[in-house]
Amino acid sequence: MVNLARIVLDAEQSAHVLDQAVRAHPTVVLSSNPDRGPAAVETHLLDALPHAVLLRPRLIGALAWPFSRDGACGCRMLMWPVHYLFETRVLEFHSDLVILVRPESLTMLERRRSPRTRLARSCDVHLCWGATQTPRRAVGKLLNLSPEGMACRVDLATAEELSVGDSVEALLILDGDSERIELRAVVRSLTPGGSPNTCLLGVEFVVGGRSQSSIRRLRDHVGAHRVSNLTAEYVG
Repeated sequence: MVNLARIVLDAEQSAHVLDQAVRAHPTVVLSSNPDRGPAAVETHLLDALPHAVLLRPRLIGALAWPFSRDGACGCRMLMWPVHYLFETRVLEFHSDLVILVRPESLTMLERRRSPRTRLARSCDVHLCWGATQTPRRAVGKLLNLSPEGMACRVDLATAEELSVGDSVEALLILDGDSERIELRAVVRSLTPGGSPNTCLLGVEFVVGGRSQSSIRRLRDHVGAHRVSNLTAEYVG
């Protein structure tokens, strides 16, 4: 079963998401109805300018463009497990380039394999990433958790050092369990956090290797609703 979380972002949040997405060059599917209709054109995000969005069609030279110039266009930007929906207009289209009006607002649609557990009260999350000899470290506030990933609120300075696709590490200490749980994760989303100078960081846990037993134990704890008191420390 796939669980969906839909959030409408304001102009500032949407602008931040687009600027972050450029680093990852995600797939953007264009259609007349991004929520229900079949995909018309599959592209990749190249750049987000102040007033326009530049896309590159996946099939260069074989673009069957279904819209007229200045026609309405629905878009779905794929940044697993988060999809971003937005409506816009076509400015220009070529065999190797599509230019759209930059949208003012995005709708975040997060697809989760299992529901997230929201904690009764927040706790610190200490993250570690970067070079082994000189790792970067940051402290955030845990917001929710599942066996597949978690979300936490970090300051904007921390978010600006991270990009979608970056690897991070965390060490979790679950309530009622004296043994630390070490996990590797991948950054999947960076969204402005609603309060000044904060950002919501969403990560997906890496399955396999040393993380396999940790994820199994984490799943047991989440299933038993034993995550009301969770702390985390950086690895290393």
